[in-house]
Order: sequence, then C-alpha cells, then structure tokens
Amino acid sequence: MVADDTSRQGFRRVRWLLVLVLAVALIIGGALSIPLFVSEQRIGEHLRIELEDATSHRVDFDPAVEIVFFPVPSIKITNVTIHSDSDPEQPLLTAETIEADFGLASVVLGGPEFSDIALQRPVARVVLDENGVSNWHDADHLSATDEELESTSGAEAQPFAFDMSRIGNLEFRDGTLLYDDRRNDRSESVSAINGNLVWPRVGMGARLELGGVLRGEPVRLVVNAERPIELLNGTPAPLRLNVSSELLTFNLSGTANLASASPSFVGDLELASPSVRRALQWSGTELKPGEAISALELEAEIQAAAGQVNLANVLLDIDNNRGIGALSLNWTEGAPPAISGTLAYSALDVGAFLNAFAPLPLDGGQLTPSIDTGFLRQLGLDLRFSAQTARIGRLELQNLAAAARIERGRALFDIGDASAYGGHIMGRIIISENGFDGGGEIQLTAENVDFGAAYQAVGVTGPLPRGRGTLNLTVASPNPVWATTARDLQGRLEMAMGEGSIPGFNLQTFRTLASQERFFSLTRASEGELPFRSARFATTFANGTAEIDMAEILSGNTTVALSGLIPFDRGSLAMSGAITDAPAQAAEGAEAPAAPPALRFFVGGSWPAPVISPVMGN
Repeated sequence: MVADDTSRQGFRRVRWLLVLVLAVALIIGGALSIPLFVSEQRIGEHLRIELEDATSHRVDFDPAVEIVFFPVPSIKITNVTIHSDSDPEQPLLTAETIEADFGLASVVLGGPEFSDIALQRPVARVVLDENGVSNWHDADHLSATDEELESTSGAEAQPFAFDMSRIGNLEFRDGTLLYDDRRNDRSESVSAINGNLVWPRVGMGARLELGGVLRGEPVRLVVNAERPIELLNGTPAPLRLNVSSELLTFNLSGTANLASASPSFVGDLELASPSVRRALQWSGTELKPGEAISALELEAEIQAAAGQVNLANVLLDIDNNRGIGALSLNWTEGAPPAISGTLAYSALDVGAFLNAFAPLPLDGGQLTPSIDTGFLRQLGLDLRFSAQTARIGRLELQNLAAAARIERGRALFDIGDASAYGGHIMGRIIISENGFDGGGEIQLTAENVDFGAAYQAVGVTGPLPRGRGTLNLTVASPNPVWATTARDLQGRLEMAMGEGSIPGFNLQTFRTLASQERFFSLTRASEGELPFRSARFATTFANGTAEIDMAEILSGNTTVALSGLIPFDRGSLAMSGAITDAPAQAAEGAEAPAAPPALRFFVGGSWPAPVISPVMGN
C-alpha cells in the first residue's frame, strides 16, 4: 500500500510538471507566433488614424511599412505628410520617417496603442493669417474640455488638435520650423531642432524641451504646462517658459491665456542679455535705442495683454546702473512702441542710462552729421527717475530728479533738480528733427555752486575765477547735439560769483612784467592768487566763436576787464584787457586826484598758457 501511494504521488508530480511545461511552451509559442499574424498595413493604418486624431488633419505616407520586434515592437513609416486643409500646396508637416513603439498585447486585443513617437528630419510650417489664426487651427476640435476627454475612451473619444493622450512622448530629430506671420509679413526659420514633447496623458502635465539654431545662434526652449488642455482651449492655466542662448535669457512663470483673440499672461518675468546691441541685431529688430547698451538684467511682476505690458516691482540693471520701480510698454497700430514709468536708483551713470534710449556717441571722435535720428520715430518714452548719486560725464550730482521723454520726433532730458558742489542745478537737453537735419538745444542753470570744485571735477585748469555763484547757459544747434561741431553752436553763457579767487595769477608780478616785457607768458605770473570781491561774465556763441560781451573782476580797488573773441574751434585767443585802479580818496576840501592810468594789454596764444602783449605807452 505504501508503495502504491508513493507511486501515485510521483505520477501527480510528473503530471503537474508536464502541464506547467506545456503552458510555458504555449505562452512562448504564442508570443513567438504573434508576429506571424501582425499585418504591417493594419498597424500602419492604425498609426495613420492615431496621427490624424492627434493633429486633426489628413496624414499620408509611403505604402511600404517596416515593423521590428526587437528590442521592442516598433513601426517605421517613410515620406510622411500632414496636409493642410486651407492650402493643399503647403503641407503642415513633412518628415523623412516616423517611428513609434507599440504593445503586442494591444495588437492581440484588437487595436495597437502607440508610444514614444520619433520624427526624423521633420519640416513643420506654421502660418498665422491676417486674423492671427494658425494654419494648424481646427475649430471643430477646440470645444472639448478636459473632463470630456478624460471621460471618453477608445473610439468614443472626441478628436482634439494635438491630442497626445496615447502617444506619451514625441521626439524630434534634426527638424526645421518655418514660421510665417502674415499680419506683419515676418518670416523666420529654426533649424537643427532636437528635443521632445512629453505628455503621458490628457489629465497630466506636459513638458516641451527643444534645442535649435535661430539666425545662426543655438537656442534652447523649455515649456512646462500643468494643464495643457486648458491652454489649448484658450482657458487660463499655469505655464512656465524658458528661452536661453548666449545672447539672451528669458523666463516666464505664471498663468497664461492663449486665446487667439485676447492672449494674456500674469506672473513673473526674468530677462538678461550680456549685449543688448548684439541681441537686437540677432533678433532682427531695427531699433537704434538700446544699441549702445552692453549688459541688461530685468526682473519684474508682469501683466501682459494685447498691446500692453505692465511691469511692477521692477528691478532693472542697465550697464551696472541698478534701479527699482514700475514700467509700462504699449503698442498701438500705426505708432512706435511706447515706454513709461518711474525708476529709482541709489547710483546712476546718466550718460550710460540715456544711451539705452538714444544712440549718443561715446566720444568726440564719433561726431558726424550723418548720424541717424530715426530713433526719434522708433520709440515713445515718458520715464521719470531719481538717484541718490548720479554722474554726467565727470560731474557728480546728488538727489537727482529727472525725466526723459521721446515724442513726436523730439527727445527731451530734463533735470528737475539736483544738488551739485554745494549748490543746485537744473537743466534740459532737447533733440529734435527739422526736415532732413536734426536740431538740439542744451539749457543749464546752476545756483550757489562751488565752481572751483566743479572745475576740478571736469579737469579744467588755468587761472579761472573760483568761488560760489550762478550760471545760466543756453546752447543750440541746427544739427543733432551729438553731430554738432563747435562752429555750429549758438547761445549765451552768463556767470556771476561773489567772493573768490583766481589761483595761478599774481597781479603785482603781472604789472611788473607788463612794464618790462613786450611779450610774456601768463605762466610767469602764476605764483600766488588774486582774491576778488565779485566776478561777472557774459559770452555769446556763434559761428565757432565765443564773443566776450562782459568780463569784470573786482579785487579790492582794482578792476580787471576783458573783451574779445575766443575762436574755440581752434583753441586760440584774441582778446584785449585792462587793469584799472580806482582813484585814491581825496582829502576833505581837496580836489579829487586823477585816476591812475589803466594797464592795457592783448591776450593771444592758447589756453591755459596764453601770451600777454602789453600796449605800448602803459
């Protein structure tokens, strides 16, 4: 009995082993035999349907279809064309090949499901018509909601433009994008596009990551959308976008509405460029303002809608001039873009800042009447700014309040108020167009300024009156300010000072030399200084010459007066002068003594070492 039981148990083990081996064999055999029952045309037709459902447009490719099963089952179709409904001669997309993976189980169950689709050398065309509608647009498929798409399945699913719900991953290899915006006749092309679009299913987020070459510069684009269906439907949804290249970095993060009628964005903006001039050239923007900027960094909260961008909590750095404030940008049909707002700086280089909006030359060697004033028509500007400390050339200012405006062919820079060298200054620079030529004007008013400190700041040397006083300057030119030579200047300068001194001028030594020498350099009378009670000057500019209408210095009982011409375009002097002493006080009841004869002289040579020629008979 024991032997029989043992025999039956052994038989059962062998039977179960045979059943297991047979099952495994059937599974392996079934798997190996599946390819024998897979129809290449059937799989290709399913892929065609999948692509047509995803793009909502007709798809064609060569009849020959290639299928491989190792390492994963995949299909390859060649000479693929996605047709345009509006323009049959211009397909939406062509590709040398499209490869896609599929599951064997899905084939057995009746319909292959594709994933990881790769396009080899695709050429995509995007055309925006006069109304801003894309050639990829399909109005019949833009009404489905996220919930409707998720609640449907299989054949019941409503087709939707760019439905990636079953594709999951779309890869681009060496692609090209052709873009044509017929609203402004602008065309672009991006080549060498490589990257992928990952969208696991409709209810999940999507990520687009591409690299390409735009106008000869490598560019990288990364887009993240948490609810892409809502974006495609024109419903506000979160969006993050990054564009990076060697010339420009651009980041947006917030909520976007991509509705073609009224697109908008609310969120955060970051923008940086090491060279705005090169970035403008690369972008093809013919905008003279901005070309002089080297580096720019911008951070702000952004609200953008059609024709307007508002920036709050702005942090703007232009060539190391870092300011905070608020800005607005507006576009109106038929008018140049306009910038307005306020900015506050702790320290500001006014010249570098203004070069962001007007193409001023960096040095005198660039002066030329041929400089284009077209920027006056390319940009509108109304900008107020302030600075705790500021610099205009070599001049140092404090507590600056200023404004810059460009409107109707005229640019203005106003200094409303600023502290400088113990006093206050106000000024204005005007640049205008007048027919073919441009025009310009400079106005400057200074009150209670220490002119000695100002001379030292700008590097002016020589025996000039130094003290506190006022200055009024008006200089105009028929040519643009930066294209003006000294001969073009027209205007007037008035100065008045209280007590001060003229360093490097010894009046007694000057008198002695004048009595002994026919010619001598003013530097021979430079030891010491001449104190004065007051000094007044009035000069008119015209035809490259400054005509001294009045120059009078009162030092004790002595008056030093000058008149003449200074042809400053040649740096020479042609002046005459007189030193007059007031008569001595007469004794009571006595006749007033005659005034001493004046010491008269000519001044020639050039500054700061003019030559003195006393008048014979002194």
